[in-house]
Amino acid sequence: MDSNKLTELRNSGAPILIFDGECGFCQASVKFILCHERIPRLHFVSRQSTIGKELITAFGHDKLLVDSLMIVDNEKIFLRSDAVILAGIYMGGLWRLLWLGKFIPRFIRDGLYQFIANRRLKFMRQPIECLIPVEKFKSRFIDF
Repeated sequence: MDSNKLTELRNSGAPILIFDGECGFCQASVKFILCHERIPRLHFVSRQSTIGKELITAFGHDKLLVDSLMIVDNEKIFLRSDAVILAGIYMGGLWRLLWLGKFIPRFIRDGLYQFIANRRLKFMRQPIECLIPVEKFKSRFIDF
């Protein structure tokens, strides 16, 4: 997709998940979401891509947040545990129950998120493979 498609997506309010394209754990998470979401609504962009960098900059975030999953939804950005909860809601089914996590104070949720984020490279040292989407998912990826 190009910048015009990104503009269309942002104007339509389509949620965009920004992930670390160099992290095997993050790539596996994207694949998990693709395989388990009930209604395909999320779009994906790597934080290393040109558009990923533009989005991060547009929302005033910098390289200090390289360990954070981000979701842009209705011109708001959700980080860390808020992004995980929102991804669960978009996945549908029982995953929507992740919204119950909102009752846990953010500093605890984000602490758990950070614990996992700091160890994600130990879970999967390298990307499992180059995350080139299969044909049926290509329209869901921006800047591929």
